[in-house]
Parts: sequence; structure tokens; C-alpha cells
Amino acid sequence: MVKCYRNHNTATKLPEELLEAMSFSHVKINYPLLIFNSNNVYNLEEKKLILNVENIISALEKEWGKTIDVNGAKLHDDTIELEPKSFDFIDNAVLSPSKKKVAFSIHLYLAASFSTITGVLNVENSNIDFVEGPFIGQVQEIIWSPDENYFAYTLISNISEYDIYIINSSSLKKVVSITSTELLEEELAEKQPQGEFHTIAKLSEWLDNSYLSIQLIYMETENDIEQEFTKIIKYY
Repeated sequence: MVKCYRNHNTATKLPEELLEAMSFSHVKINYPLLIFNSNNVYNLEEKKLILNVENIISALEKEWGKTIDVNGAKLHDDTIELEPKSFDFIDNAVLSPSKKKVAFSIHLYLAASFSTITGVLNVENSNIDFVEGPFIGQVQEIIWSPDENYFAYTLISNISEYDIYIINSSSLKKVVSITSTELLEEELAEKQPQGEFHTIAKLSEWLDNSYLSIQLIYMETENDIEQEFTKIIKYY
């Protein structure tokens, strides 16, 4: 059964060989890029494969223990040793405005714990670089700034909170690292939710090349109360 999550409608006709490959695959479209089999990224406009798990693992092996700080990764099962080939599930791939770069995330799932690495593909030379990681959690969405000097993503680190990161796309260093709870600090203090609550963060839009709008929701689990807010953060 094909699972399809469409962010944009497209009338592009897919090649027969791609349709066949997708017939029993996880499929995610973020036009013009399409992820299928969870390990291939296909450019619908150019009708060609531009990224796959094998490319990413090869690049990971070169950076393992360097950019990829494996000492900072902790899984629920401490007996599991992380290695490049553990990361075998591409779950996000987003083309930059100039179409020269692709920001992506790839994760593993072991012992009821996600660990995710994010990176950038240079489309022109096929080079792959990574944000320092891996991180515990799963990336939900990635969006580029209009000038593509930055990209942002959300990471579900646990069921009650989202982490929001803004990354310099050249250095791949974090310029903002904040949680959804921290963004809602004033509202939570004012509303004083009773009992447990959890939050959701949605990257709404870049207002220009300096500000990012984030839609935030917190829900009280005991009283079934939902509150929605919008925060705007400046990242440089």
C-alpha cells in the first residue's frame, strides 16, 4: 500500500519504472522532490535520482567521529552501537530556492528510540555535509530561508516537546536551538495548565531573511484544553 503525503499538487507524469518501484513503497512528495522506498530521492522536474541511502552512508563513513559526534548519541538501549549503516531511512528532503542544495534528514529506529542526522546535498557536485549530530528524535519538517543562507527544522525529542533548530547552510552550525516549551514560557506561566500537557510546533513561514514565524499549540492532557499561539524569532 502506498502512503502518500502531498505538500504540493503536481501533474508531472512519472516514468513507468518509477511507478513500479513505488508500488509497495513509502512515498513522500515535497515538490519537486519525491522520496520513495524511504531510501531514494527523485527529482520530478528533471526526472532523475539525485540522492539515496548509499550516498549518505558513504559520506557518513568519512565524517563518523568528526562532524558526526557519536559520543553525544544516547539510545534507550546502551548496548546498541551506532554506525553509519544504521541510518537507512530518509524521511525529509527539501530543495533550496535556487535548486542547488537539498536539506535532508535520515534516521534509524532501534530499541524504541529514534536517532536522526540532518545534512545538505550540493546538487551540482553531489557533495554531502552534515549538521553535528546525531540527535535523539525524529525530524518532522525542514524549510529554507528565501536567501537559502539558512534552513530550519523541527525535531520531536519526546511526546511532549519539539526542538526547533535554525542552521547556517554554509557552516552547518546551529544559530538557534530552542524548545517549544521555552517559546511558550510566558503563556504557560500565565495560563498555568493543570497536570500534564504537550506541545506541537509548526514552522509557518519565513517573514524575510531574518525572521521565522512558528505556530505553536499546547494541549492539556487532563482537561482536553487546547491553546494556539504564534511566535516570531529572529535568528541573526
